[in-house]
Amino acid sequence: FRQLAKLLPQPIELVAVAYADWQAASCPEPGRLIRAAGEAGARAVLIDTFDKSAAGLLDVAGIETVVGWDTAGRRAGLAMAFAGRLSVGDVARLGPLVSATLGVRSAACEGGRMGRVEQGKVAELVGTLSEVRRVPRRHQETMRP
Repeated sequence: FRQLAKLLPQPIELVAVAYADWQAASCPEPGRLIRAAGEAGARAVLIDTFDKSAAGLLDVAGIETVVGWDTAGRRAGLAMAFAGRLSVGDVARLGPLVSATLGVRSAACEGGRMGRVEQGKVAELVGTLSEVRRVPRRHQETMRP
C-alpha cells in the first residue's frame, strides 16, 4: 500500500476497501483491514457489500457492527465511508451514529443501483440527512462563507 501510494500524483490518495460480506468476497474481515489500513498510512476506508444481488450493508453486518467499524476507523485516523444497498431508512438509522460518508446509489436511483438518479429520491435523502445530522446552532455561524 505504501509503495503504491508513493506512485500516485498529488492530490490522489488510495482508499482501502473492505466488504461487509467478506466471506463471500474471500477477503479480510473489515476490522482487520481497518487496522492494516491505519498502520499502512491509508487516509480512508470504504466498507461496501460484495454481492450486489444479496442483502444490504445493515442486513449483512448489523448497525452495531457498522458503528464499531466507524469507531475503529476514526481511532486509527481514517476517514470512513459505507455503502451497500443503503435505503433512506438505513441512512436515517446510520446518520446520527457514524461520522462517515454514506454511499446511496440504490436509494437515489429509480430502478435501483443501475437506474437513473431521480430528483425526488435525492431530495428525500437530503431531507433525511438534514434531520439526522443537524449541526448544533453554535457551529452554524462558523460554517458560513
